[in-house]
Amino acid sequence: MKSILSAVFIACNFAAGFAQELPPVERIESPTPAFHRMRQVEGEAKRLLEAGDIDGLERLADALRQGRERLDGGTWILARFYRQISRLPDDPEAAAERIRFFERWVAEKPESRTAPVALAEALTSYAWDARGSGWASSVSEDGWRLFRERLAQAWDALEVAGEPRCPGWYAAAQTVALGQNWDRDRYFAMVDEAIKNEPTYGTYYTNTCYWLLPRWHGEPGEFPAWIAEKADAVPEAERDRHYAFLVWMAERMPVSGEIVFDEGFLDWERTKRGFREWIAAVPDNRMVRFQFLRLALMADDPEVAREQFDVLGGLYFPPMWKSEAEFEAARKFAYFGEPNPFIERDEPDVPVLSPRLVDAVAAVVTWGVRLIGGFLAGLALFILAVQRRQPWAGALAWLASIFAVLPFGTLGTLAPAVALWMYLRRRGTSGPPPSAPVSGWLVLLAMVVLSAAYLGLQFMASILVAIPFGLGNRSGDGTGLVTNLARDGTLFTIAASAGWLTLLLLLIFCGAGVGLPKRLAWTTQRWRLGALWVGAGFVGISLLGWLVDPYLDERSREGIRLFALGLDSPIPTFLAVVLIAPFVEELVFRGYAFTGLAARWGAPIAGLITAVVFTALHVQYGWAGLSLIFVFGLLLAVMRWHTGSVIPCIILHVLNNLSHMLNLAIGEVP
Repeated sequence: MKSILSAVFIACNFAAGFAQELPPVERIESPTPAFHRMRQVEGEAKRLLEAGDIDGLERLADALRQGRERLDGGTWILARFYRQISRLPDDPEAAAERIRFFERWVAEKPESRTAPVALAEALTSYAWDARGSGWASSVSEDGWRLFRERLAQAWDALEVAGEPRCPGWYAAAQTVALGQNWDRDRYFAMVDEAIKNEPTYGTYYTNTCYWLLPRWHGEPGEFPAWIAEKADAVPEAERDRHYAFLVWMAERMPVSGEIVFDEGFLDWERTKRGFREWIAAVPDNRMVRFQFLRLALMADDPEVAREQFDVLGGLYFPPMWKSEAEFEAARKFAYFGEPNPFIERDEPDVPVLSPRLVDAVAAVVTWGVRLIGGFLAGLALFILAVQRRQPWAGALAWLASIFAVLPFGTLGTLAPAVALWMYLRRRGTSGPPPSAPVSGWLVLLAMVVLSAAYLGLQFMASILVAIPFGLGNRSGDGTGLVTNLARDGTLFTIAASAGWLTLLLLLIFCGAGVGLPKRLAWTTQRWRLGALWVGAGFVGISLLGWLVDPYLDERSREGIRLFALGLDSPIPTFLAVVLIAPFVEELVFRGYAFTGLAARWGAPIAGLITAVVFTALHVQYGWAGLSLIFVFGLLLAVMRWHTGSVIPCIILHVLNNLSHMLNLAIGEVP
């Protein structure tokens, strides 16, 4: 397990976003073959209708019915055929002429399965044109009369249709039932019959969800409950995916704002599981990903939205968005934590500075953080030099550290540290040899202080970095800090810098003089035994991780996903996770702390205590992740005990973290 960045989770509510370049927008018109086929059918249906070619319309509908051609989400292309031909012209005379054409079609083809549905769909549209889209109180008496008459004519057309009925018959009947206010028993008897005859005809589910809205015949939360009921009726292995399909169909309702993911409404976790199963089956289907993306935005889930944008890039499919501006706003929400265009929020009374001033504050904060890091590193070098009776060399190293951080950051102080170390070795200066600590409690206190420093430095740096975001964020929402810091490498640079400063503090605690390698157990003795322990330990912890992985809780998975985001900036990520973290943590826990505690309280107690504090350092994980880390800490302590050296522990820790990062790089993020 990766063992850094815990404090950043605590600081995430102070979120700060950093700009990064997004892929250019690429407009696409037909993202899948099924959608392209639908466009062809719509064009052909329109041409045949304008030509008055009844035989051609019959052949096209029969082919669609027999072929059961479907769109990617589940809607039959036959439904789009009916939708295309039943759309009436705006001119009243032309609309009346279109109705007469459908009546003639029914008369000429009395055995047709298509004509009655087409006439009923057209008459239903004609009825709603007469009523209008306003409130019931705004409809005139004449409007109500025409509405009722035309709906009655639509039902008459459906009633005389022969058997077997076209799947579109039931969808047309649903629209008639909505306007005629059928009672619930009658309506659902018809719906159940429709689904039993053709469960894949997605329009049935869309129409039923619409019928169950409180504005019509349902109660709040009733259509989500109906969706869950229908999903639970299929075989268990198919339930989550069927739930996702039904949510997709519900999202096609001709109203907005009804797709709510909350307790008592739609279940987002179940929807996610269903879409992940769907995508696993058809990973290259863009329409499924587009819809998953839309629903993630409705659920206010930037992580899932970003996952889909990562795959889709800048693909802009106009039917999925109100405008290109909404598309851009959605991308900024997913990547930068900006407001979600699909969620309306009351804007808090938060003062917002101009972008230019925010950029200036960001620059000041960046330089301020660097100078603080340089000051702390220089101070540590000065103390180390004073311990070795070379205060002037320490003062020069302190000054050099402050200048080194300006172009290179805190890690730039490695240069004056190396120079100071070489100077002290050449001078042969040393203090009195260190002795074993007089008290195990002092060692325990020092270990806690070092751990707190490691987390605290990251916490404070994260808060400082968040200041510009707080000044420029109109919504006051901190969403996006961890994501953006991880993606641009800032998060891991902070962690690496904190590790370096913690290492300097550790050297101060160790004191000066001969014996430092012994105090930290830095020895190459028993290297063959150490190699065997590293190999066996790596196999053991890898096997244990493989066994635990299916049972990881969501918090642990969320912690792991953070490291996956860091792969966008691999150099600082691997430096912090694979090199600095194992090196510093092993020197602190299995080097300094284990050596001191074992000398006073014995190796078993030392191993247990260091494993507990080591686990506590990883507060970002849930119970499953922490359990695995605790076992890993015990394993490292046993290695340290039997090999007498911290070096095998460092090597195993490096290999463990490296394997996790490579797995994230080439495998699937949990």
